[in-house]
Amino acid sequence: MEHYFGIEDDHHYYPTSAYQTPIYWLLQASLQETIDFILAFTNKTVECFAKSDFAKHEVQEVEVFIQKEKPRKQYISHRLWCTYRGTQVSPHVLESMYMALEKFFLERGKGADSKTIESWLLYLLKNSKSTSIQQL
Repeated sequence: MEHYFGIEDDHHYYPTSAYQTPIYWLLQASLQETIDFILAFTNKTVECFAKSDFAKHEVQEVEVFIQKEKPRKQYISHRLWCTYRGTQVSPHVLESMYMALEKFFLERGKGADSKTIESWLLYLLKNSKSTSIQQL
């Protein structure tokens, strides 16, 4: 499955976990840069998947309306939506990155101002080309 996402090999990211990549710790050390890396990685891999022959009958491009801004295009499919919920096969490295991101925000959300968390989540939505990021 990885090659459809433009990933050569990710067998060393199994089993998936929030600790399987350095993302969880990088989020704590350098939040903006790590979020931007996750978005860039997600956008590149999902675009590769969306353009693959495997996904041609599975992926659609939709417009997502966020606040009062112009709509943004994102790729959507059942596989992308369920990226790390165990119901679809997807790259382990992507699953692990999302697990780390979710863990970070769940922990950070306990003591943070809700407006700060909301602004980060909106940033993720606005800058992602994939609905997979919305499941967090």
